[in-house]
Amino acid sequence: MRQIPGSAATAIALYGVVLALLELEIDDALSLTTAILVVAGAGLLSLVAGRFVIPALDCSSAEKLETSYRTRFFLSLAVAELPALVGFVLSFIASSIVPYLVVLPFTAIGFIRLAPTTASIDRNDEDLRSRRCASSLREIFLG
Repeated sequence: MRQIPGSAATAIALYGVVLALLELEIDDALSLTTAILVVAGAGLLSLVAGRFVIPALDCSSAEKLETSYRTRFFLSLAVAELPALVGFVLSFIASSIVPYLVVLPFTAIGFIRLAPTTASIDRNDEDLRSRRCASSLREIFLG
């Protein structure tokens, strides 16, 4: 699971390479300003929505804790990638790489938040202890 955010970040970077290599033709279908506002909104929405869409960990058993952590991880990944995908599409529509570049910081923040680092596992375990859960992510994932 620790390799997945890096792989996803690489894919996001490669989308940018594709956009940079394309010679996008000017099209007045969508103004650059509108595209930037839409992608910035998508980026902000992904940062806020992640707090509400991502479910709490189920610590009723070690198996359910592991399953709920993985579910939360992949939902977080989807939410983090969404702004980059919106930016990618709007870059084609607006004929500019700028919308894509605008959303990259939002996507990076999402990836940083979801990364299964030792510190994030410790934070989750602290939350589990405060909820009086018997299971621990450290025991499950780090041995």
